[in-house]
Amino acid sequence: MKLIADDVRDVLLELEENLTLNGNINIYQYNTYPVFERIGKERYLYTLLQLIDGGMLIGEVQHGGNEIVDISVGQFTFEGHEFLDNIRPLTTWEKAKNEAKKIGGASISILAKTAYTTALASIGL
Repeated sequence: MKLIADDVRDVLLELEENLTLNGNINIYQYNTYPVFERIGKERYLYTLLQLIDGGMLIGEVQHGGNEIVDISVGQFTFEGHEFLDNIRPLTTWEKAKNEAKKIGGASISILAKTAYTTALASIGL
């Protein structure tokens, strides 16, 4: 399955709006979110899995046999917050993606670094 960079940004923005300090969000709540409805269950859950695996979110995955029955997300990691802060402005995000296209695509970690340097450049650093 392919990890779609725009899905990563959209899911992180949505989670930031909905997570609370002592609460978790689980599979039964995601289906009420606009991004979930737009990209579908499979892409949304896959994006969550990758964000947890990549250290941007703290969460738990529960399996029933070979199937995922729940993904519960509790909070962002510091790295997740930094990444989201760097890609929050849509103009920065688009510039970072365009820079990545010049080299034929890039991983999320490369996009994060590109967004960081793009954000610094936009403030003259």
